[in-house]
Amino acid sequence: MKTKIMKFGGTTLDSSLKRMEIAHLIKEEGQKYKLVVVVSAMGRMGSPYATDTLINYLKEKKFSKKEYSMLSSCGEVISSVVLSAELQTINIKSIALTGGEAGIQTHYKDDQTKIKYINSKKLEGYLDEGYIPIVAGFQGEREDRSITTLDRGGSDITGTSLGNSLNADLIEIYTDVAGIRTTDPSIVNDSMLISNLTYSQAELMANNGAEIIHPEAIKWASIRKIPILIKKIASNEETRIEYARTKSISKSNKALGITIDTNHQESKITIIEPYKELDSHHIHLFLLKNIVYSYAYKNKGNCISFKVSSEDMPKAIKLIHKALFMKKSQEVLNV
Repeated sequence: MKTKIMKFGGTTLDSSLKRMEIAHLIKEEGQKYKLVVVVSAMGRMGSPYATDTLINYLKEKKFSKKEYSMLSSCGEVISSVVLSAELQTINIKSIALTGGEAGIQTHYKDDQTKIKYINSKKLEGYLDEGYIPIVAGFQGEREDRSITTLDRGGSDITGTSLGNSLNADLIEIYTDVAGIRTTDPSIVNDSMLISNLTYSQAELMANNGAEIIHPEAIKWASIRKIPILIKKIASNEETRIEYARTKSISKSNKALGITIDTNHQESKITIIEPYKELDSHHIHLFLLKNIVYSYAYKNKGNCISFKVSSEDMPKAIKLIHKALFMKKSQEVLNV
């Protein structure tokens, strides 16, 4: 039987109804695959067990890196236990595991926690016995058995690194967005699905602000060329990330996508794989014509990036997306 990793993000787990839906999906998929499930902490900031909520307890207090990891890893452990209990309620053999129990060994490198190696024997044993392991994402342990936490978004890394260790056939990442879009769908309602990406394209988007998947997670999957599917429960739309792109989106599109990296004051907007005639000068004049001031332009690799004020960012994104994806490219070129 083939092996599949299923990773569920925090917003997919934040209600009992959603968790029940996930449990039935796992039950169905468990008839076709050996499954390892990886979970994030439930919800987002403000939800009682979300990572940001837990970290907020340490605000303006002194604490060690060890104590930070102990607290911030709790949300994923809670998710793993609760989802495992949900599965057992519908008579599915499952077991909740911490990252360390799943065999993830970490070390500090360049002042960051990185995965050193994974001993997957315990996981393989549970799979052979017919269990579905529910692994707490975002965490591992050091040789002294102390808990460590990975980068933010580290549950993606947990999922793909376990997939690499188990030589899985497929990795599925479930989020609250149906696949990777041409830009942030919360800003542009009619953003388009990108059906297929290569590992390098997905990593380029992730490194420039697309928050669907952690860039390090892509690297782990690419080692064994394991396909990644970015999905939403109960949606037929998905993005497949793999070694070779099998098809492209519409030929009429004039870029692969538009990513955003924002803070309180300014936002960096990056156009990924723009058509060759487009350059930063055209974008600057186009936005200026529409009363949006842009600055700090860079042409790097196959990207054009620039900055706008965070206040102007939504308008800039909508204008550029419409020009590149919804209308003829001449609107950008002939300013």
